[in-house]
Amino acid sequence: MKRIYLSVLYVLALIVVFSSSLLAYDIQFFGNGILPTPKDEVNIKAYIDLGQTQAEVENWEKWQPESSTVIILPSKEDIQNHQDILRKMEENGKLVAVTDLLDESQYPVFPPYSIFTQNYHSVVFLNFVGDGSIFLDDESIQAIQKLAPEKIFVIGTEKNLPIIQEKLEVFESIPIEMIEREKITTNYSQVVSVPEKPVILFFYSSRCPSCRKLKNEVTPPVFEKYQDRVKVVYLDYIFSENYEKLVFLEEQWQVENTTSVELFSEAGYVTAEENENINSKIEDLIQKTISFSETDKKKVTSDISASEDIVFQRFKGFTPWVVAGAGVLDGLNPCAFATIIFMVNLLMVLGHNRRRILEIGVTYSITVFITYLLLGFGLFHIWQTLAVYHVFSRIVYGIMASVLLVFAILSIKDAIQY
Repeated sequence: MKRIYLSVLYVLALIVVFSSSLLAYDIQFFGNGILPTPKDEVNIKAYIDLGQTQAEVENWEKWQPESSTVIILPSKEDIQNHQDILRKMEENGKLVAVTDLLDESQYPVFPPYSIFTQNYHSVVFLNFVGDGSIFLDDESIQAIQKLAPEKIFVIGTEKNLPIIQEKLEVFESIPIEMIEREKITTNYSQVVSVPEKPVILFFYSSRCPSCRKLKNEVTPPVFEKYQDRVKVVYLDYIFSENYEKLVFLEEQWQVENTTSVELFSEAGYVTAEENENINSKIEDLIQKTISFSETDKKKVTSDISASEDIVFQRFKGFTPWVVAGAGVLDGLNPCAFATIIFMVNLLMVLGHNRRRILEIGVTYSITVFITYLLLGFGLFHIWQTLAVYHVFSRIVYGIMASVLLVFAILSIKDAIQY
């Protein structure tokens, strides 16, 4: 029965597949008229409301097509007349974006941009209602650049678009399409297709130095070679959602030798921990993915309901005694013992009595215990997600390496002299 259940989950998972070069999803822009009828456009994944609708305010607020995202890019008149309605729409799950509307404290009244993502392919929407003097802040610019969307849609006016266009040069590598509000005719409607490329999922850990080297230094050249034909998605599996995706794909592909870096596509997978031959393996996977027909591709996905069950099965054999035993073994840290011995000897040399040494030793032990407890609760995980973490860690590593080098030189000098 259990196998039947898992089989059903796998079949359901196949509905959401890796994207293909032959596929695309549609988004519909509309405005300055009546609300569209969703049933007429069954393949629309997102509706982009440009405002100035002629519908009743109540109907506008409640309009929500089933299983589709609604993004509202209101006009200046909409903001002046219906800001309370826009707030209610936000509360109901719709996305409202105005790029250049700030309050008295210079804080955005609405999110400055909106993103829609389908099958790892994203589009970004910017909506300018002012004179063009206000643009995105540096943090937002960096976030969009890091996302690397398929396209940026910019909505503006005849007056502000020329000014904004110059500022959009920061996104020079991203296609940009502009929509001028003055050209939005009555009952305006436009369906835009967003093409999808084959996807390579690159699983790694940000805690792993060799993973970061493979991601940032070793593999970029091969991905740049095929950047117009495949889309690379980096997934850090220290996040539970990404780990569930990784586990699901490993199960689907029956991966026997798991490694710290794993790549998956519709056509296969690559596992690697060392730099040797990884780029040639990745290139083979890319070419295989591009050349495969739709029927040949193994269409797997990261359906959460199925992946959670697989994760549960993996850890089901971990009894409380096994977990406790692993904790005890992990607690027997040679580095910690070496530190205690060094600290006790140093305190004795400095002339501290036994009571003082005991107090300091107990304080050290309690501090280590609290630190590991906080690690278990995930506080260090939060710290690692901050952008400053990697910069700070490199600085600390550099300082410690310099200090240890000095001590090593002094030790060698003492050995020679004495």
